[in-house]
Amino acid sequence: MAQVPSPTEGGNVTVILETPKQKCFKICKAHFQIVDHTFKCEEFGPSATTNYIYKCSWGATEQEHKQVLVRIYGKIVEEPFPTFLIKNLLVFNILAERNLGPKCYGYNQESRIEELYTSVHVERSKEQLVLYYELIARKIAEIHTQDMPLTKAPTFLFDFCTPRISNIQNLPLTAGISEDAVTKIKSFDFDFEQNLTDVM
Repeated sequence: MAQVPSPTEGGNVTVILETPKQKCFKICKAHFQIVDHTFKCEEFGPSATTNYIYKCSWGATEQEHKQVLVRIYGKIVEEPFPTFLIKNLLVFNILAERNLGPKCYGYNQESRIEELYTSVHVERSKEQLVLYYELIARKIAEIHTQDMPLTKAPTFLFDFCTPRISNIQNLPLTAGISEDAVTKIKSFDFDFEQNLTDVM
């Protein structure tokens, strides 16, 4: 739990923050019949900025799912179901229908339940990674050449960065920021960076 200032009163209010395991349990419980005490949740590979991935399992009959992968969206999701997330779900389900990716068992505005592929993680530190480069490139190319009901123009990065660049440009560079930091920020040509969209 966390204490935060109350917007209407002078004191603090108690806010219950869900743990990743609680979020995983909530979405799994909404889509599967789960006996609470059998539910297990563990981090599945290293977390990133955009996603936190967990392997969830529970006791079930032979006819039911026993384990899934739960993807909890990270800080990149700043509003309920932003456009890029809707497109992401659309592409994910189309690829699943074409047997080019895992199935989607359910989702909400915070997370998604996916079919769990049992595999070994390939880490960047492993020298053997070069052996997979061609295979990875061919698989990505196969996905990118699929006919999809959406534009393939690379706009996500600019859509994500443009409002943040605007905030930086309008930010008063005064109190709380060192002189070196101000000099560094002013050295960037943000207008030039934004004009790169014309090249793309």
